[in-house]
Amino acid sequence: MNYRSIFAQLGWLAGILGSAMLLPLVLGGIYGDSKAMMVFGGLAGALLLICVFLRLKLGEKSQNPLGRKEAVLVVVGGWLLAGVISAVPFYALGAVDRVSAALFEAVSGLTTTGATVIDQVEALGRPIQLWRFLLHWLGGIGIVVLFVAIFPSIGVGGRLLVRQDALAQVGDGPKPKLRQSVLTLWWVYASLTLCCVVMLKLTGFSWFDALCHGFSTLSTGGFSTRNGGISDFHNPAAEWVLCVFMFLAGVNFALLARLPTGKLRRGFGRSEFLVYVLLCGGVIFMIFGALVRPGQELMETLRESVFQTMTIISTTGYATADYNRYPEALRWLFLFLIIVGGSTGSTAGGIKIGRMLALLKMLGRELQVAVRPREVVPVKIGSRPLPEEALNSIMVFVGSFFLVFFLGTMVMVLSGYDILSASSAVLGCLSNLGPGLGDLGPMDSYGKVPSFAQGVLCLVMVAGRLEIVVLLAPLARRFWLR
Repeated sequence: MNYRSIFAQLGWLAGILGSAMLLPLVLGGIYGDSKAMMVFGGLAGALLLICVFLRLKLGEKSQNPLGRKEAVLVVVGGWLLAGVISAVPFYALGAVDRVSAALFEAVSGLTTTGATVIDQVEALGRPIQLWRFLLHWLGGIGIVVLFVAIFPSIGVGGRLLVRQDALAQVGDGPKPKLRQSVLTLWWVYASLTLCCVVMLKLTGFSWFDALCHGFSTLSTGGFSTRNGGISDFHNPAAEWVLCVFMFLAGVNFALLARLPTGKLRRGFGRSEFLVYVLLCGGVIFMIFGALVRPGQELMETLRESVFQTMTIISTTGYATADYNRYPEALRWLFLFLIIVGGSTGSTAGGIKIGRMLALLKMLGRELQVAVRPREVVPVKIGSRPLPEEALNSIMVFVGSFFLVFFLGTMVMVLSGYDILSASSAVLGCLSNLGPGLGDLGPMDSYGKVPSFAQGVLCLVMVAGRLEIVVLLAPLARRFWLR
C-alpha cells in the first residue's frame, strides 16, 4: 500500500477545503463578524499549512500513480475527513448545539443531500450560510474529482477515482484524456451555475440568495436561505428558473457537454436522456391530474406539478409544498422517484435511470433465455451492448442499495420513528434527496433525531454518494492483503 501517495492526495483535499474557507472569511470581514473570521481564518490557515507540509514532505516521493486500493482509500478517507473538517464551523459558531448535528449538517452539504438539522436558518450569519452552500457546490462535482481534474499526478488512480458509475464508462466515440474530460465537465458545471445565479437575480433574488441557490440547484443539494425553503420567496418566476436548472442538473453532464456540438450519437447517453424526459413529462401529467380542481388557477397547479417533479427526480429536495398532504398514490409515486433518481453522470442521487434501464433489459433477456436456453442475448441500451462486468456491478449496487436501506430503516425504527417516517428518511438520505415523509417530511428538520441515528444517517448519505460499494470495500479483509 502506497501510503505516501494517499497522504499526498489527502493534502490536496486539505488545500481545497482551506481555500474554500477563504470565501466565508472574506464575507465575515465584510459583515464585521469577528468570530466567523477567527474560526474560518484559523481553519483555513491550518488546512493550507497541512497541504503545503504534506506536498513538500511527500510530494516528490509519491509520484507513482495510485493503484486501485489506494484510490479507494483516498475516496473514502477524503469524503469522511472532509465531513469532519467541514463540521467544525457549524459547532464552533453555534449553528448547532451537538457534535453529531454539526457532522450531519456538513455531511448533508457535501453529499448534496440537503437534509438539515437547523430549524431557523435565517438566524445564521452570512459566513456560515455561505459555507453551507459551498459544501453543496463542492460536493456536487465531487471534491475528489476536483483534484483529479486539476492535479494530473494521480495518473491511473485518477481513472479509478472518477469511476463512480460503471455505466459512466460506457460512452460513445473515442475516449478523451481523463484530465481533459473532467475539466470539460467542471466547466459545464461552473457555467450552468453562473447562468442559474444570473437568472435568479433577474427574477428579483438578492445576489447572496441567487448565489446560494445557484450552488444548491446545480449540485442538486436542496439547502435554502429561508426557513420555509423556496416557498418563502413567493416568486413564481424564480421557481420556473429553478425547474429548468434542476432538470439540467439531472442530465448526464457528458451529454450536456456535447450539446453545443450537436454530436449526440445513438447510444447509452441519448437513450437514458429520452427516458429521463419521458419520465419527467409523465410524472408532471400525473401530479397535475391529481392536484387540479374546478375553479383552481391552472398555471399555479402546473407550476407546482413541474416543481415537485423536478425537485424529486433530480433529488434536489427543495420544498414549495408539503407533499405529506398529497393523495396517497402520489406519495408512493414520490418514493419510487426517490429510488430511481436522475441520470448517470449527473449530480443527482438514487439508483439512476441508466441502471434501471439496464435492469429492465436484463429482465427481458432472462425471459428470452427461459424460452430459448441456448440463445445468446446481449443487453443493449442504444446501439452498443453493455459488458457483463457493468451488468454485474449494477446488480451488486442495487443489492447493496436495498441492504443499506433495510439496515438504516431498522436503526430509525429503533430510535422511535414509525415505519413510514423511518424508511422514507433513510431513502431520502441514501438517494441524497433529503426530506422524507411523515415526521421527517419536507417541512421538518432532522434536528430532533437522536445523535446515534444522526451518525448512522451520515454514513448512509456518504454511502449513497460514493455508490455504496466504494465505502464498504475497505471493510473486506482481502482489501488489506497484498
